[in-house]
Amino acid sequence: MAVLAGDIAVPATKAIHWIRRAANFGEIKPVIFAPGNHEFYAGAPSSGLANMRQSPHGANV
Repeated sequence: MAVLAGDIAVPATKAIHWIRRAANFGEIKPVIFAPGNHEFYAGAPSSGLANMRQSPHGANV
């Protein structure tokens, strides 16, 4: 298991896509991602959360 404690990329969906790349965490399942304040810099928190909920479908994030 990997725990990522936020401030990885802006916007948050970019962080999710980075996490999903097999080269980064392909062998580690599941990945727990707690977004930090930087993930929300590109938009409002409510839209950022909605986008993050859609992004990890089909992944163990």
